[in-house]
Amino acid sequence: MSRDAKAETRAINQILWRDWDPIGCGVPEDEYESYVWPIYELLIGRKPRAEIEAYLRWAADEAITVSVADEKTATRGR
Repeated sequence: MSRDAKAETRAINQILWRDWDPIGCGVPEDEYESYVWPIYELLIGRKPRAEIEAYLRWAADEAITVSVADEKTATRGR
């Protein structure tokens, strides 16, 4: 993995933990690491924002099984 990919995946993990965080309650910083690579691949593949938002919604609703507010899955221009 290139240095850029490492930095970018670390940044994605921090965004998931800090901003998305569907579980809340002070989960460990590595709690959402399994979602980093799929998001990274969506980003480097220049997929539409709606596809990234749909993935975040799926991850919260189906994989983690917690409801999360719509504003937590919206990418807000990032």
